Amino acid sequence: MNPRRRGNSEEYLLEISQVVTELHRTMDYDKIHELAKDIATHSKVYVMGSMQAYTPALQLQEELCLSGKIILAPAIFSLQTESIMHANSDDLFIFFSNSGHFVDRIFLNKENRNVLKIPKIWMITGNEDIKEDAMYNRVITVPNNSHFEDHPLKFILTANIITLAYEEYIEKHPYFTESK
Repeated sequence: MNPRRRGNSEEYLLEISQVVTELHRTMDYDKIHELAKDIATHSKVYVMGSMQAYTPALQLQEELCLSGKIILAPAIFSLQTESIMHANSDDLFIFFSNSGHFVDRIFLNKENRNVLKIPKIWMITGNEDIKEDAMYNRVITVPNNSHFEDHPLKFILTANIITLAYEEYIEKHPYFTESK
């Protein structure tokens, strides 16, 4: 992550507009809509992130709450770990992690990672090397998310896009509004 750089403040918004254009061009909207469906169909949804990635997690929690879907966003490390350790197959977890190493922080002992095979897990990451596997059921990559202009803006915008896709899904499938 680049430190706050000294640059032309008048060009900052122009740089941001390029970030938004690039995000739109690279966004996997099919996966966004699949995640929105998962959010609608799972009764217990958790969203987590660490450091700057926790801001978009909170953004997603707030926006979904305003849309009528209550999700959990534990901030304290021990609560995050506890939530994962006691998850069941009906739970949905969404991790925001620019590096893709969020789980490494929680599970220093790799043997404990077996619990990750129980719930459905989505990873939203800037690390293009993170792949869908037994640990992450689905991955949304937000490319080039490491510059001052990008991060956490691209994650925050992604959280907003997820919320909009959720609202679209609920409009098409109103029977899910009863299960929230």
